[in-house]
Amino acid sequence: AGSGKMAIIVTNDGIATAEKISRAVERGSTLVKAVGPYSGKERHMIFCTCAKSEIFKVTEAAHHIDPEAFVTVTE
Repeated sequence: AGSGKMAIIVTNDGIATAEKISRAVERGSTLVKAVGPYSGKERHMIFCTCAKSEIFKVTEAAHHIDPEAFVTVTE
């Protein structure tokens, strides 16, 4: 218990990012459309739960597709 992590990724290219994560760690993810309240711009938010040992690969995959992606990791 306590070894899992969840990545929350805000990106401009959610589908490609989710597919890259799936290939990198063989994990599914949840994609949600999100709108920035200040900018009004639509983005994608991805939730991906994985093992502690996989979180670097998830983050790396997200930044490979979108170098400007915002990634938060929670327990």
